[in-house]
Amino acid sequence: MKNIFTKSLAVIAMAVMGTACDLNLYPEGSIVMVDGEPLFQKSSDVESFGVGVYTYFRACNGSGSCVPEELMFGGFNAVSDYGNNYGPIHRLDKTFTSGDDDVEGYWGNNYISINNYNIVIDEADKVAGTELEAAARKIQGDAYFARAFSYLQLARHFGPAYDAAKASTDLCVPLVLHYDQHGKPARATVKAVYDQIKADLDSAMVRLTAAGKTGNTASQEFTTDAVTALYARYYLDVADYAKAVEAAAGLINNSAYALSESQDALDSMWRADNTKEAILQMYASQAEAPSSITAFTGYGTDTRSTTGYAYKPLFIPSKALLALYKATDYRYKVWFSSTSTDPIIVNASSFKNIMIFSKYLGNVEYNSSGIPSGQVAAKPLKIGEMYLIAAEASYMDGDDTAAKNYLNQLQSKRSGTISKTATIEAIRDEWTRETVCEGLTLANYKRWGIGFTTREAQDAAVNNSVIMTGADYDGKSLNDGDYHLTWPIPAYERKINKNLVQNKGYEELN
Repeated sequence: MKNIFTKSLAVIAMAVMGTACDLNLYPEGSIVMVDGEPLFQKSSDVESFGVGVYTYFRACNGSGSCVPEELMFGGFNAVSDYGNNYGPIHRLDKTFTSGDDDVEGYWGNNYISINNYNIVIDEADKVAGTELEAAARKIQGDAYFARAFSYLQLARHFGPAYDAAKASTDLCVPLVLHYDQHGKPARATVKAVYDQIKADLDSAMVRLTAAGKTGNTASQEFTTDAVTALYARYYLDVADYAKAVEAAAGLINNSAYALSESQDALDSMWRADNTKEAILQMYASQAEAPSSITAFTGYGTDTRSTTGYAYKPLFIPSKALLALYKATDYRYKVWFSSTSTDPIIVNASSFKNIMIFSKYLGNVEYNSSGIPSGQVAAKPLKIGEMYLIAAEASYMDGDDTAAKNYLNQLQSKRSGTISKTATIEAIRDEWTRETVCEGLTLANYKRWGIGFTTREAQDAAVNNSVIMTGADYDGKSLNDGDYHLTWPIPAYERKINKNLVQNKGYEELN
């Protein structure tokens, strides 16, 4: 049998759970894979598939992938003309079902990517002992890292939190380790998925070490430091706190990375993608610009504004989120902006003195108009998170002194509130301050087993009817351990693969 792959991307234009492709179509520039024959025939093949690994990784980890989960919690309020964008996942009412587009997209993007990583991993083995082996082993290391990253993301969203007492029986996500377009795998256990993540990280570390891919500031390639950062996440999830601290501390003590020293430096990280904080920062340019995040700013020209510019967001930060920061905190100054100059437009009316979330205002270099349009280079791994992992893992391991030290180092560099003692509440608040809307919030709440009690809105937003109000909007709360902290298995996947069992709480909503 022949299978067709588009050269440079290794595109599999099908859902991973079993839809068929037309094997008679040969796209221009395609590579034909014949069963039993290696796909890598020359060095340009290896290089092209290596580019494909990064293409798929960027597609799964662009900044926009973090938005849906963030809107589940207490940090943001929908404006009154938000048009039901992200509505179900924001309200978490009966409309949030296994057919949700954001959930389907998250699952599908990662599994399509995993299938491509699998091809690279398997094909690299077929050229062992040839002149292609060294280059193939390097991109194999890239693929192992990318697959580990995707499986950790999937586990954190679609499986329960890791609990050693139940990990061997709790269901997580299907483990697909080899390309099989007709496969219909059942869900693997949480332990099996996390064991595979660890195995993939081990394999990535060996291969990237051999290739000399050690870390450097804002690396656009996967490195051994990126692997170490992902180890830190993994160890925190599985409650191996000593190893989580070891991995995170190793990066904290690495002079290649440093927390921003000033408000201007923090601003430069998010407005110019210039920073020593990023362990991994994905390539971006005007020609290959990252996706726009317009949910929070929607900034652009507007004749209704006296300045000619205005914000048209779908969501604004809640009073509850803003209250976590003190006024001198660099993060507050950079990531939140007042509309005292350029107004906010809601329902065709102009309003001022309402705070908007401007972390993703954008890098103007990616937009030919010179107007920031919500485009920021994705930074999947940053040094700030390592301080938080080290603090939480130290605290959970009983070392309050070390936990306080890591927490205070981060808070001091951010000109934030300095915790006098290390408490789990202080650590949780700092996670929120530091990583708001970076795709970590759902995993945090699930790991902690907590919900939230308030989505209280800004007074000016309520007084001017700028936001949606009601029990599922500004009045929303979520009980500790609520079932929504685990996303439903997508309806389409269950339709074509009857071996998939639905998560609890969603059965009647399918």
